[in-house]
This record gives sequence, C-alpha cells and structure tokens, in this order.
Amino acid sequence: MATIEWRGKNKDIAYISYSEGGQGQIRISLGKITQQEAEAIRLEKSRQIDNPSIYFESFTKSYLPWHEAEYPDSHDRIDQITTQYLIPFFGDTAIETINELNLERYKAHRLTPVAVPGKPDKVAAADTVNKELRTFNAILNRAVRWKKIEKNPITDLPIIKILNSKPIHFYTADDLEALYIHSNHFHHIWQFLANTGLRRSEYLQFDPTTNIKDGSLIIESTNDQRTKSGKWRMIPISKGAGKAMECDYIYTGRKESLSRAFRKCATRADIGGSLHSLRHTFCSHLVMQGVPLRTVQVLAGHSNITVTERYAHLSPDYLAKTVQNLSL
Repeated sequence: MATIEWRGKNKDIAYISYSEGGQGQIRISLGKITQQEAEAIRLEKSRQIDNPSIYFESFTKSYLPWHEAEYPDSHDRIDQITTQYLIPFFGDTAIETINELNLERYKAHRLTPVAVPGKPDKVAAADTVNKELRTFNAILNRAVRWKKIEKNPITDLPIIKILNSKPIHFYTADDLEALYIHSNHFHHIWQFLANTGLRRSEYLQFDPTTNIKDGSLIIESTNDQRTKSGKWRMIPISKGAGKAMECDYIYTGRKESLSRAFRKCATRADIGGSLHSLRHTFCSHLVMQGVPLRTVQVLAGHSNITVTERYAHLSPDYLAKTVQNLSL
C-alpha cells in the first residue's frame, strides 16, 4: 500500500512512500502538486503494488508449456513464432499496456526488408506475419482466461489484407511417379501419405500393429498423442495405401528430418512442394473423383467444412452446378 506525506516549510511538497518487490521502504518526492493529484498517484501506485505488471516474456514461460500439452501437433510452429519473433520484440513489455500501435510497429518491423549477404533482401510474407499476430492475440486471450489481465487490450487485430490468391498445391499422378522414382527407401512413406492424407505427426504416431482394424486405419486422439482436431477418425485402406504398407521399412527419425528428406526427394523429382503437399494431394484427388466434400472432411479430419471447401473448385461438377440453371 502506498501513502502520501506532505513536507516542506508550508507542507506543500508531496512524498509517496511504498514497499515493493522486497526492496524495503521507498520514498519519492512528487513535488508541489495538489492533494487530488497526489491521491490519484497514490491510488495508481497501490494498484500496481497489488496487481504487479506481467511482462510478455515472463507470461510465455507459463503459456508455452501449456500450449505444448494442449496442442502438440502445432506447438513447434507456435514456439518458433513466440521465441524467435514475439519475445525479442515484446519481451519486456507489460501485457496490459500493449495496444494496436504496438502491433502496427511490429508489423512494420517484420515487413521491413532484411539484408542477407549474397542473397535478395528477405521480407516476411504477409500470411506469415498474420499468423504471428494471431499467435500474439491468442497469448493475450489466454492471459485473460487465467485472470492475469482483466481484458485483452487488442480490440482490432491489424491483420494484413492478402491480395494474392492461388490454388492449393497438389501432385498429379505423373508427379507422384517421379517422386517415387527419386526417393529410394522413402518412396513407400510418400505413397502411404498420399493415399491416406495423414498429417506428419499422425504418421509418426501410427503403429500398424494397433492402428489397423477391419481394413481401415484408426487414427486416435489421446492425451499423449492428440490429433490436430482432438478427434479420432477412420480411413479405409485404399489399393495405393495397401501397396505402400507392403514395405517393412519403418521411419524412426525426427519429424524435422522427415520433412527435410521429402524436400530433397521433391527437388530431385523437380516437383516442388513440401511434405504437407501429400495431404493436399489426397484431398484434391478425392474431390476430383467426385467424393462429396463432407466425406473428404471426415477422411482428412478437418475441424470444419470451411477448410475442406478450399478443394471445392476441383469437383468435376462444382462449377457446372452453379450455372446450369442460368438463362439470360
């Protein structure tokens, strides 16, 4: 608790006294101010003592372990965003004092070209910065949930408007054939993923001795091994998936190494893309074969149909149905 004491010959100089952070009694002169001003300062200091500021970096030490336990599938990316970008910029900022201007400055900082010796200047992509802003906002929302702050100080997240739009990248049958040819002992893994649509984390957790039943893959979500949506699903084993499973090779390396191995194979095959492109390939080919979007959603384990609708344009009758009754 803070107190005000008046000193000086005319008792017109205010001093505020308080104890904070185990430092003993602290006394500071406020100068010649009115009693009303002194009382306002005293109340604010008392509030700060009773409710000390929580700094962003300090709060993330609680947030990140919680996030890893709740969302293991996406945690690596969130941890990277937080430790590599957000903490260096916001680390010593009290979270209750953050406002939209702080985020605008962060956005400008991330969109400023960074010189890289021998290479073109590097600029963060707009959707990357948007992901970082949403991550930051999620951290503040969690601070509210945990009653560390009364409310999220950000009322209008300054998301960057994305003006470019392009279809999802997936592989044709010829692309996959080239990939398999240039992949040595990895080819059956890529074939398995292209024919099941499993996420990387789901594949690494998959055990053929326990996750196969009645000709289907059973993708379970448990406390130790969660799926992204937190729900289990069943995927019938297709001809392509069955062929891939004939190989006895089991990958036991790190998930980052699996993604790196795929990039090398895709580069040799000259098809581009990333490991996740195999999941897009699974969904895309199902839609092109006329499988209903709702069924694709279930097989892929999408949390909502909006995610699946990104593939709608690939449906053979999708555009035709929208205009078939048009008669001008």
